[in-house]
Amino acid sequence: DATLDKVLYPPIDVGPSGLVSGLVRDASTLNPIEGIFVAGVEPNPMDPSIPGAFAGGASTCADGSYRLKRPVGDYYLELGDFELGLYAPAWYPGVACFEDATLVSVTEGGNTTANVDLVRGGTISGTVVGNGGPIEGASVCAESATLGTCQLCSDPTDANGSYTLVLPPATDYVVSAFAPGFDEQCYDGFDGCSGGTPVAVVV
Repeated sequence: DATLDKVLYPPIDVGPSGLVSGLVRDASTLNPIEGIFVAGVEPNPMDPSIPGAFAGGASTCADGSYRLKRPVGDYYLELGDFELGLYAPAWYPGVACFEDATLVSVTEGGNTTANVDLVRGGTISGTVVGNGGPIEGASVCAESATLGTCQLCSDPTDANGSYTLVLPPATDYVVSAFAPGFDEQCYDGFDGCSGGTPVAVVV
């Protein structure tokens, strides 16, 4: 006969906590979006110009709603469309760049509302190759004067050197790639990023 054992762990006391909740909608239609992952991100005490540690997250329901329970404190919210791949990543209150993000305060026993409207993005995809073939683990980033100085980066390239960027509409982007052991190179650039060809993103 099979024996099933169950181990019970006591609840973890995280101290005073509160909620962050809201709705995520399509910026054009104002219809709710299901399946958007909303991540809490702590401020970085060492370097406030970059995000800190992941602090839990939740996916939006069919009505576009989400709810996060977190210890009292201030958090950034990062939103990603990992299911549909239609919407550009964003930070609360709906900006593309971390440097423009707004902190959300979690108060003891409170429920802070943080609604976000997402824009549909355009896609840039391709491969990163070196003299020996595809490069796995390269970072590919895009920047546009429309968005300021921030860079929007893809996940590391796969074993085939492939990457995909979902980006908010902008005039155009300069796309660059870099990997350990290689110099940074822009799309169609002949010397680093000198002479790189801007890439238009159409939604």
